Amino acid sequence: MAIITISRQPYSFGDEIAQEIAKKLNYKLIDKFIINNKVKDFHCNFSDELHDLANEKEPGFFKHFFKNPEVYNCLVQAILFEEASHDKIVIKGRGGQYILNQPYVLKIRIMAPFNVRCSYLEKKERVNHSLAEKLLAKKDHEREYFIRYLFKKDISKTNSYDLIFTGQISCFDHYKLGADLIISTILDYAKKIEKTQPLTENNKDNLKRLSLEKRVEATIKKEISSEHVDLNIGCEKLGDIKITGFVADEIERNKIFKLAQLCHGVNSVDNQLSVT
Repeated sequence: MAIITISRQPYSFGDEIAQEIAKKLNYKLIDKFIINNKVKDFHCNFSDELHDLANEKEPGFFKHFFKNPEVYNCLVQAILFEEASHDKIVIKGRGGQYILNQPYVLKIRIMAPFNVRCSYLEKKERVNHSLAEKLLAKKDHEREYFIRYLFKKDISKTNSYDLIFTGQISCFDHYKLGADLIISTILDYAKKIEKTQPLTENNKDNLKRLSLEKRVEATIKKEISSEHVDLNIGCEKLGDIKITGFVADEIERNKIFKLAQLCHGVNSVDNQLSVT
């Protein structure tokens, strides 16, 4: 089967659909909890970044306490590339449609009218209608802003997805039939992709190398200011890292080298950084 990414509006039943697809296919479901556990393998402490990733909020504090916002993007990419390399996964949110845009990935968007989602929020969270509207509008804004901040993308743009579902389900009690149709459609398309664009061993190796590159890049950029650093991380063979680019001085060059060595999965580091 194909790798599946599912982007969903809050309270659009997308969470339930993602879980059901993973269950039917016997796939691993990748969500914020999996990401939280995976990031513990990183050398640096990314606990603050993880908190905002889990809640899909714009990390405003990040601009004050961290040296380069690119570390945020590298962190997500490293985790999703690694998970995708194992195949048979459903990625719920996390910008998977932007990170994994290869032909062997099925990219889904699940939407529902605001009033339907508001009704579901009322039932699920046990709040009144007025509060539900405010909470949902706030959550919509936070998610859209988060995606724009992290990926510089508009989550509503249709060209980021292979399939978009805009269910006109009247209420939560009647959504099951519509959800079943969505699930069966997704499964059918996944089978088509598996036949025409299967995930090969070369693809898996490439994803693992991309993951390691981003893991190293996130670790370095968390600790090193990008103001006087221009670096590129390469990995032609899994475990072997090559760093090229320019740094301000020899101290910074050596620090980057040591940070790369500390990353999980790195066997050797070819430090080709030049001092300007």
